[in-house]
Amino acid sequence: MASPKRYDLDDMLKRHEKLVEAEETAGKVFQEKHSVLQFQKRMTANREYLSLARKQELPEDQYVYLGGFFVKLPAKQAQKIVQQDQSRLKTWETKARSTIKKNVAKLQSILPSERPPAVVDLLTKETKSL
Repeated sequence: MASPKRYDLDDMLKRHEKLVEAEETAGKVFQEKHSVLQFQKRMTANREYLSLARKQELPEDQYVYLGGFFVKLPAKQAQKIVQQDQSRLKTWETKARSTIKKNVAKLQSILPSERPPAVVDLLTKETKSL
């Protein structure tokens, strides 16, 4: 009968460090994914507003939420602000997605052979959706 594999203290510490690094990296992936979802929600609201504005279904003066308070602006200026916000959100979303890709690759390199099936499924879905 074969004896069980014995780990010395150095191996255990190295393994622990890898697991901690993997956990931190996975946390970063989830944070960035949450950011992407928040950007997408805001972009959807902006698209809905811009669609209504194109159809001329909005009043001439609009209230826009800027810096903690509402400001009454002409419709054209409000549309311009929302379009600028839309382009900024798209840039932030693209940056967040590239960060997710880098962190997923880093996570895969940290523990290439020790990932549980649930983590592999999550990473595969994340990589495909990007």
